[in-house]
Amino acid sequence: ILLVASPLGYKIPIIDMKEKIDKLDAIISKEFNSFYSVVYYQFRKQNKMLSSVVREYMPNASPEMAFELKIFLHNLEKGEEYALVELRKRLPLKYVIRFCDIMKVRVVGIENISQMSYLKEEMHEEERYRIKKALERRKKQATAMQAAVYLLLVQFIIVYWYLQLNNINVGLKLW
Repeated sequence: ILLVASPLGYKIPIIDMKEKIDKLDAIISKEFNSFYSVVYYQFRKQNKMLSSVVREYMPNASPEMAFELKIFLHNLEKGEEYALVELRKRLPLKYVIRFCDIMKVRVVGIENISQMSYLKEEMHEEERYRIKKALERRKKQATAMQAAVYLLLVQFIIVYWYLQLNNINVGLKLW
């Protein structure tokens, strides 16, 4: 028994940790879109310091995103390029990687608002797709719930009319 249980004991913490990482990645992926929008609009208007933009966004961030942004802010004290490299290592998500690449180009001094705009549109398009999928899923759930309610209503009507045809008084007066 011990030989069979020991591999499971080894795998359970790994599986648990993987689930936590996947959950964190999902939360960050969803919220990164709004964070990037703030960054994009701040840099489109004026060339602000990245740390000030991050500080402005932090009160609106979820606890998970705020934790990552605090680490990012701490790393920004060592330099923007270093912070972007560390963020890319810590959160290897598609849009985070592209954000880091775009911001590194900006650190070098190359104006890249068009690349930032393209990434923003791509992220918004993915968000619209995600919302459409959620809407379709909810419509299916609503249709299934509606069918269940109709089925219950039909059963009630059948039972009521059966009782009426057999002159069984159950004390219900509907009209």
